[in-house]
Amino acid sequence: MLLTSSVLSATSKQFFEQPAASFLVCSLIFIEYELNFLSIFYKS
Repeated sequence: MLLTSSVLSATSKQFFEQPAASFLVCSLIFIEYELNFLSIFYKS
């Protein structure tokens, strides 16, 4: 029982961390792109 729960928790941890990490990277890139776009827009 203990082994099953530990394997399950490790699998779910890996499953949830991967999309969270990619989502974080995408949002950071999006924010940086938005800031660059706004700065260019206000400069011109």
